Formats: sequence, structure tokens, C-alpha cells
Amino acid sequence: MESGTELIALRHGETEFNADRRMQGHLDVPLSEVGREQARLAAARLAAEPIDKIYSSDLQRAVETAQTIRGSRGIDLVTDVRLREFHMGTFQGLTVTEARERHGDAWERFFIHDADFALPGGQSRNQKQVEIAAFMEEVVRTEAGRRLLVVTHGGILIGMLRHVLGIPASHYFRVSIENTGIQRFFYRNAAWHLISWGEVDHLTVARESR
Repeated sequence: MESGTELIALRHGETEFNADRRMQGHLDVPLSEVGREQARLAAARLAAEPIDKIYSSDLQRAVETAQTIRGSRGIDLVTDVRLREFHMGTFQGLTVTEARERHGDAWERFFIHDADFALPGGQSRNQKQVEIAAFMEEVVRTEAGRRLLVVTHGGILIGMLRHVLGIPASHYFRVSIENTGIQRFFYRNAAWHLISWGEVDHLTVARESR
């Protein structure tokens, strides 16, 4: 691949909240045993790949995943609050079913219809998209020509994909993002490019262990 800046973007390992389809947002939930095994498998998957620096959300499920992947490699690991999941306000701690049953109109408005709508105490999709874009444009200036690992959350990965493909936050779409699934983005010639999405071949062992 020609010279440029590469982001290997990875979702954190599974938590008990993920297994229960419970929304976490800014809640600082640790990895489950399944999530720790996923992180170890991701570390093995990336062990042979050169990585110049790791950026991580500061929430423990992401930090623990990042630390497991770093292992003893001596790679700098920096946390960045812009890589936190969306703050989901009153939805945090609820299962998807509970949120839809109790707050159906707000659910539709927040996730589908209104990118400027924020739940009480939370963030809108547009507010978070500004943070995601700022992070991505900052690293191409400060980390030009380097290969970076970014450990973050599902909502942030969708925001990164939006930024790369030029899809506004107002346009609703869904994509599959498994825990410790790997995405790759590349910046060259003043433009972002999607290289791959949803690399999960390393998760076979974790699936078979359940």
C-alpha cells in the first residue's frame, strides 16, 4: 500500500451489557470473560502487524481491550474522550426492548429521524459526529504516514464510516459491527478510503466456546 495514514479501527470486546442487549453509552462497564477472550484473539490476529500508536476510548471496556492487544509490544497508548460511545442519556442501562417499550417516540426520533435530537443528559448524533470528524482529521495531521490502532465503540465506528464515505448523520443506516471486529481506513491524496469492514475471522474460537 502506498504511503499514507492507516487506521485499524476495532470495537471493544464484549461486556455483559452487550450480551443482554443493554445500552451502555458512557456507563463504564468492564469486559466479560467472553470479551477478554475476544481481546486475546484480536491481539493474536494483529500480533504480526506493525502498529505505531494506539488510541483508545477512555472507558474501561475499550482500554482493557487496547491493553490486551498492546501486550508487551511497548506501543504508546493514548486515551481520547472523543472516542467514547455516544452518551445516550436516559436510555443508558436499558435494554433495547425496554427503551422501545417505554420511550418509543424518543427511540425513533433519536436513532432514526432527528440527528439533532438529544435525550436528557445525552448527545445528539450530529454533536457526536463533530467529535469523530475532529479526531480523524487531527490524526492525519499529527500522525501522518503512521499506522494507528483505534479501539472504540460501535457508534463511533459508524461515525467514522460516515466521515469516510461522506454520509451525513441525518441519514439513517445500520451496519453490522461485532465485538473486536476490525475495520481499516486509509488516508492518502487528501481523502479517506475504506479498505475493509468487519474482519472477524479471529472470533471463531470465541464463538465455539459459548
